[in-house]
Amino acid sequence: MSIWFLAFLALMWVAVFLPGAARARQRTPLWAVARFKRLMSTIAPARPAPRHAIPRGKGLRRAAASGRWIVVPVSEERARERATYRRAQQRRVRLLVLLVAAAVASAVAAIAARGIWVDIHLMIDGALVFYVALLFEIKRRRDERFAKVRPLSAVRRDDSGAGSQRAGGGHGS
Repeated sequence: MSIWFLAFLALMWVAVFLPGAARARQRTPLWAVARFKRLMSTIAPARPAPRHAIPRGKGLRRAAASGRWIVVPVSEERARERATYRRAQQRRVRLLVLLVAAAVASAVAAIAARGIWVDIHLMIDGALVFYVALLFEIKRRRDERFAKVRPLSAVRRDDSGAGSQRAGGGHGS
């Protein structure tokens, strides 16, 4: 009995954590830096950084404003992000339905046969509770990210409507 429990536990651990680990590897800073360099190379060749110190005070604003802007069409990237989000949602729904079906089937088996099926049912119920808690945590993090991150289009609307200066640089002062 204990070997089956450990095997089931290992299988559930792999099913929940392996896809997340693979996605986390794609979102590492090194991948983001490589993507940034690739996007920058489409605009202009890279220039070496200046060897002089950045001036302090008022000169800091002028130095910060004299950078390169990245202008990249977002439609393809946004479509890719939406497709990735939809696939993740479908995967989560499928796993949730599978766990609910397994919980119901193991409950029926536990009522009918008792014995080891009660232990199996409790393990599946534990996995279901853990997965639902994980889904709530994912939703909380997504909501937090949407509350903190503003799209550039919203920032530009705010700047043009209020007549304020851009972050890091201005037109005077």
